[in-house]
Amino acid sequence: MQFCAQCGSLLKSVAGTLQCSCGHRQDVSVYRIVERLERPAEIVVVDRQVNSLAVHEHACARCGFTKAEILSKGTIVTDEDEFFMYRCGKCGYTEKADGLKVT
Repeated sequence: MQFCAQCGSLLKSVAGTLQCSCGHRQDVSVYRIVERLERPAEIVVVDRQVNSLAVHEHACARCGFTKAEILSKGTIVTDEDEFFMYRCGKCGYTEKADGLKVT
């Protein structure tokens, strides 16, 4: 990245020269162009058929899949317990979690 010697703006590469919006031009041949190639990060493939948040043991009543996501719906009234639901990691079926307590 180079800046204009006259006005300080960023120079743009156009047809083998560096040009500024003020009209100043510089030859590119005086600069050494270094190109760095980095290895791309490892690509992790996520199965779109299975919910990645479904890590809790629970058998789905609809499809029988054994992993589910726990959803917290909070409290409705302050003297009640928190309301939890299971969402199947495969089919997305949601069912109420009876008696589930989180400590």
